Amino acid sequence: MRQSNRTQKWNNFCQRVARLFCIGLLLTLLSSCRTPSSPVGASPTQSRGVTPTKIPGATLTAKAQRGTQSGSFPAGWDTAESANWAGYTLPRGEVTGVRAAWTEPAISNVPNAHVATWIGVGGWGASYNNIVQIGTLAYVTTDGQIEHTVWYETLPPNSWTFIGYVAAGDKVFASIELEHGSAQLWNLALVDQTTNQTFKVTVSFSSQRIYSDFIVEDPDATSNNGPPYYPFPRFPAVTFSNANVRYAQDWVAITTVRALQVTLIQSGVVVAIPGPLANNAFNVTRVGT
Repeated sequence: MRQSNRTQKWNNFCQRVARLFCIGLLLTLLSSCRTPSSPVGASPTQSRGVTPTKIPGATLTAKAQRGTQSGSFPAGWDTAESANWAGYTLPRGEVTGVRAAWTEPAISNVPNAHVATWIGVGGWGASYNNIVQIGTLAYVTTDGQIEHTVWYETLPPNSWTFIGYVAAGDKVFASIELEHGSAQLWNLALVDQTTNQTFKVTVSFSSQRIYSDFIVEDPDATSNNGPPYYPFPRFPAVTFSNANVRYAQDWVAITTVRALQVTLIQSGVVVAIPGPLANNAFNVTRVGT
């Protein structure tokens, strides 16, 4: 038999009241059992991720001291060894430019001695056989004369191209820049600020665009990218200054990018040492005999 409409309404009302009573009782029981806690993520003594006394990335040891580039914190560096490089190389990729200044060093007159000072992109790690570079070369000729030349190189192929001359004591400024909008056109330039001469060239080169370099080198005496190396002369400390790297279209100081500090060691003997990065500059000092 079908229930009347009034009875159905009364039954529905009673059911709603019963449900509300049960829900209220359940909420009361749950609230009495809950343990109070702090809001999620709140910390009364330390903000999330903040370390007030430590600069991120800086290593406060003799191997990775702080630089003092104005307006930015130094990124620090790790150490590495090489049989022919002394200086700094920065592993960060997507490099579109490198630039720096130095004074061309006077060298001791040791037969067949060579020392190259340069900037570049590549030549280390995964880019060992991929480099574009420009710099100066001081060397002793076969008749005992000392020459100072301007050169550039791309690898591959493995060949130096000489494009001019400088003199010991000349202040030079070198730059390498990937043309805007190009994948492989690089503008290389070296300005002799003492004589107001400019040496420049544009090369087409497929760079891996990793490792930006600021290096004093003992060049290898063959085309094998390895020993034997030329005799390494003595020279005053070489200072790289105004050293910058470009990523996309932004130039940044080398002190703001994590670097490798490379010491030149041959047969277990330290030959040249890079000093700490400071004020967008560093020295490379010739040591030993």
